[in-house]
Amino acid sequence: DRLVGGAYEPYEVRVDEDGNVWAHSDALNLDFYWRGERFWVRDSATAGEWLNFLEAELAAHEVTRVAHEMTRRAHEATTQAYEESVRAHEATRAAHRREREARLAAEERARRLQDELGRARRRD
Repeated sequence: DRLVGGAYEPYEVRVDEDGNVWAHSDALNLDFYWRGERFWVRDSATAGEWLNFLEAELAAHEVTRVAHEMTRRAHEATTQAYEESVRAHEATRAAHRREREARLAAEERARRLQDELGRARRRD
């Protein structure tokens, strides 16, 4: 409907030879079509250019869906890489700890052997 002189009036609905149902909006200078199972808009100002908003919206939605999926996969890969990095870091820390403990044990053993050698020299 459209507002005319303070009252709402229905648009004139037409049916073309192909069976498409349509109406024209003077305010927008657009023709609105129901073609088959889909709603279409035709621009009267540009000699009838079809404005397939639905097509563009569906395409944009698909692009967004694919981008979201790629982002999700990248996030999962980043999370996995981070977790592997943490495990590698923990393994490196454990190896350093074992190396330090082995070095301290070797230094202690060397100190005890030097003490024992010193005692043996004093007895002789």
